[in-house]
Amino acid sequence: MVNAAADDISTLEDIPSAERQQLDAFLGRSSRDLNVWLVHDWLTGMRGGEKVLLELVRLFPSARIATLFHVPGAIHPAIESRIRSVSWLQKIPAIEKRYRSLLPLMPLAIQSVRIDSADLVLSTSHCVAKNVRTQSPHLCHCFTPMRYIWDMQDAYLQSRGTAVRTALRGLTPWLRHMDRRGHRSVNQFVGTCCNVCQRIERIYQRPSLIVYSPIDETYFMPADESSRDFFLVVSALVEYKRIDLAVEFFSRLDASDRARLGRLVVIGTGPDMKRLQEIAARSPGNVEFKGWQDDATVRWHYQNARALIFPGEEDFGLVPIEAMACGRPVIAFGKGGILETAVPVGESPGDATAATAVFFEHQTLESFQVAMDRFLASEQEFNPQALHARAMQFGRPNFRSRIAAIAGAVMNGKTDMAEADVPVRGV
Repeated sequence: MVNAAADDISTLEDIPSAERQQLDAFLGRSSRDLNVWLVHDWLTGMRGGEKVLLELVRLFPSARIATLFHVPGAIHPAIESRIRSVSWLQKIPAIEKRYRSLLPLMPLAIQSVRIDSADLVLSTSHCVAKNVRTQSPHLCHCFTPMRYIWDMQDAYLQSRGTAVRTALRGLTPWLRHMDRRGHRSVNQFVGTCCNVCQRIERIYQRPSLIVYSPIDETYFMPADESSRDFFLVVSALVEYKRIDLAVEFFSRLDASDRARLGRLVVIGTGPDMKRLQEIAARSPGNVEFKGWQDDATVRWHYQNARALIFPGEEDFGLVPIEAMACGRPVIAFGKGGILETAVPVGESPGDATAATAVFFEHQTLESFQVAMDRFLASEQEFNPQALHARAMQFGRPNFRSRIAAIAGAVMNGKTDMAEADVPVRGV
């Protein structure tokens, strides 16, 4: 179903002209005029995947966007104004509240997304966007193979009803079959980190190249002065992200520890909100839920926090990099993409000058306590400028040049490339 969106195109701050010329050289043609379809799973808000999509819109300003469904007003105008094709899921009433339960329909729904021929199809996928029907050169930026049916199904299903859990488990063999079959139109996979690339190879038996997702290196900067009187969580509030570890830890603090550590601020919304608020209510006043906040408010909290707490296992995770860009360290579960983006404190506090994070080994309160103690012992040695410098390796120029070089090769007929085939090295 084609969306008759308005023809006026919302503008973004342009890429500097010298960089644009270099990108055009990688592509072998004008990035401004390239006929590109960007295919995204769904558009319900501006989270990490949508920030990647926004950067691709900046790179390819003439691009059109296709998606399973979108929520009007929930995404950046530069994305919303470019939506030209959606699936029949868009017609389902209150789809934004129900889509998590409609996963089994998505491999079928993506087949109804119509896109015409193009110079390049670039899918940004953690679900079925990569399965879009096309015979054009197709580059897939894979955030992860579908976690709901592969590596973390139990974690994703914790908050679902019995009927949904039973149905999804029963349909898992079929969904896996469709997921493996659906990527045939992809000429080249890129993964957001080594962790994801290894899963792409294991599940799809396809090689992939690493392209780290970007942060806005001009927006996330350290503050000249900051209060640093709270710890921070910025996350969608869903069970597998394990925000409950931080909430329970801070809700258990006695008066002396509250004076020493301060409070926990949680920014984000999601289906786990009520449960987390109930945990925090056992000891009122030390956990503050702020709900959704705009970018400026999130940046202020990054800049003024003692540290960001990142207790879940993520494939990549832009939030810790944004916090580091603002000069603040991270206390994180030491598994997943964080191992590639953060530099942990060593065995003694003196190692902290080049470090950006403290890891905990297990998702337990005991292990989290150990990490908090290590952070407190090293806190004064974290260097905001070193933190910022580390984050700048994941800035937008590196992302754009890497994507352009790979896209140019794909449009010239390359498939399943190795690292040696790409003229631009990764981080």
